[in-house]
Amino acid sequence: MAKSPSIGLLWMRGSLSFLEQLCIKSFVDAGHHTVLYSYEPIGGVPDGVEHRDASEILPETGFLTHERTGSPALHSDLFRYRLLAGCENMIWADTDAYCVRPFQTDSGHFYGWESDSHINGGVLGLPRDSATLAALLEFTRDEFAIPHWYKTDYIRELEAARDAGRPVHAGEQPWGVWGPHAITHFLHETGEARHALPREALYPFSFRDRRKMVKPDVNPKKYLTEATFSVHLYGRRMRKYLAESHQGIPHPEGLLGQLLIRHKIDPLDAPLRDHPNPNRDHPHARAFRDAISGKAVPVSVRKTRSAENPAHRPQPKAPVIPLRRVVGVTTMKNEGPYILDWVAYHLSIGFTHFLVYTNDCDDGTDQILDCLSRTGLVTRVDNPADIAAGERPQRIALKLAEQHPLVTGADCYCVFDVDEYINIHTGQGHLEDLFAACGNPEMISMTWRFFGCAGVLEFDDVPVPVQFTRCAPEYTRLPHHNWGFKTLVRQPSPFRNLGIHRPLGAVGDKMPAWTNGSGQQMPDSYLKAGWRNSTECWGYALVTLNHYPG
Repeated sequence: MAKSPSIGLLWMRGSLSFLEQLCIKSFVDAGHHTVLYSYEPIGGVPDGVEHRDASEILPETGFLTHERTGSPALHSDLFRYRLLAGCENMIWADTDAYCVRPFQTDSGHFYGWESDSHINGGVLGLPRDSATLAALLEFTRDEFAIPHWYKTDYIRELEAARDAGRPVHAGEQPWGVWGPHAITHFLHETGEARHALPREALYPFSFRDRRKMVKPDVNPKKYLTEATFSVHLYGRRMRKYLAESHQGIPHPEGLLGQLLIRHKIDPLDAPLRDHPNPNRDHPHARAFRDAISGKAVPVSVRKTRSAENPAHRPQPKAPVIPLRRVVGVTTMKNEGPYILDWVAYHLSIGFTHFLVYTNDCDDGTDQILDCLSRTGLVTRVDNPADIAAGERPQRIALKLAEQHPLVTGADCYCVFDVDEYINIHTGQGHLEDLFAACGNPEMISMTWRFFGCAGVLEFDDVPVPVQFTRCAPEYTRLPHHNWGFKTLVRQPSPFRNLGIHRPLGAVGDKMPAWTNGSGQQMPDSYLKAGWRNSTECWGYALVTLNHYPG
């Protein structure tokens, strides 16, 4: 067996949060010689780590960032390639890679599949004589190099811009152009992709599953196997999630919390930059102090909300009741580029069919939906609304949908739009989990959370939730529509009519079992009217309706 490799990491500047401390310390505790590079002195470096000047590998002059995201990924990509070229027996690791067991390689190659299409470089070992490493270094010498592994039309655009004297910088090209996209391309081109480890080795939790590492009711043994060397924590997104949804403190009974306890790292001692002053009296904060000092984590510690109002906290879960037929009802006009993304996402959380009313489409929307109809997933109906006469297509469509057998025969339906994504924060992220967590009510109203453009100014063929990551803070009352909601309705419905935001025409005077997004009963005043939450009934604890208005 070859000598245990050293681990090289880069942290540009600023103190390390508990997330980076955990990952860096995991390599030290696994017995690796661990070298952390930075451009300035940094705080919070764990004991046993060698700290070096990053300028030894790559000067900060001409610092490279990605134009759309502002991420220093390009600089980090170039840094890791030069590090591997200049150091013997070194493996690169991102500061959000947690070491499960010591890294071992006889060949010097150490990297793995993150998805069915990409080999990632979050953990990257390439021997100094690697043909892939040479190709990566050569390609990244030119900041305007054209990546010939993308689609032909895009390559032609880049070539035309170059020939016109306006070459496109790597920072304006797709995210990952110097990273996983280039790594995957050159590994295949050189044949060295044969060394790539399976996904469970380095990326057992996918990007989509990243939040499950925080949840206390997710069994990590479903993801971690004997083949697992490392867990990628998706640092930037994980920090944002923890800051916005957990007061900057992970749940002590989730995987991330248990790892912090294992390595005796108190998250309150190294808070996140986006949540610098966590509440030291929070139950989770006390649980970490007790566990790290040798006391057991109290069984009573369960998921809590950032809101201080107890009415915004979820209630204990009820038994899961199967939802076999769940129908999404919507109207569309010229939504072609977004249909597949929206349909696929909502199929994954439990919808089984989509009833779509269309009018006046000239971008292929009708044809896409008709193709999907042949799969049995979509039913498209021409919307007969007379717009010239002042008829509103959405209201006409909902009136027709009230009697449609797909709606009357459904276990559950929801009226919502293609720019809205149901974001479930409980269980496995499935509609059945959501209803169980809310106590199996007749209806659940999901509060909007508005997302901005995140600097994206042109269309990009990337899933909407991946592109747009900046949203309004949780407690944003104004403008008034920020707390609008859409509603999941079980059949038989306690209302006669479909409505845009909630069903209308109550059957009787008794308020049904109708909860908000935190599993709390809606006020009786909503029986007759109301499509926006108030300070008494807003809630994001169990579900958020991500709204990406165009």
